[in-house]
Amino acid sequence: MKIYLSGAITKNDSYFREFYEAEKKLRNKGFDVFNPIDYQFNSYYEYLRFDLANLLTCDYIYYVNDTISSKGAFVETIVAEAVGIKELKEEDIDLISDSIKNLGEEKKQLLEEVLIKDNKAMRKAGCSLAEASLEVIRNYDGIHRLSLEVANWAKVVANEGRRDELYGSEKEK
Repeated sequence: MKIYLSGAITKNDSYFREFYEAEKKLRNKGFDVFNPIDYQFNSYYEYLRFDLANLLTCDYIYYVNDTISSKGAFVETIVAEAVGIKELKEEDIDLISDSIKNLGEEKKQLLEEVLIKDNKAMRKAGCSLAEASLEVIRNYDGIHRLSLEVANWAKVVANEGRRDELYGSEKEK
């Protein structure tokens, strides 16, 4: 599973240490980690565009430090929520890591395939929702389209994990 590190960088003297400690901790638990401070750009906007593109390739977002004062972390949070990327919370790190380690190879592969499909479906639904929201801003008649996309997004989220495909639907039991 790929984790995106998010947090305050600008006006934070300890960001370098905080981000690398978080990366080390997560890598030691078996996660693949995208650390945005590994890259340098000429402007804040180039940096943010690059980071957001990489955020979309991740399964979870992990908050390294206080994100309230960070404009970039705020934008990353909004994008992550819009496309269905969940927060990896401190209390869940060991649980997820141990669960993955204890699975057999076949089940790990199945879990990874399900997660990839889920993430793609949730991201696609989230992107459609974002596009519909922009349409509403541009054109009041877009409200109908927005309501359809919200309904579709909710349907995708409700079927998260493809429970009906993996375990059979309630009708079959």
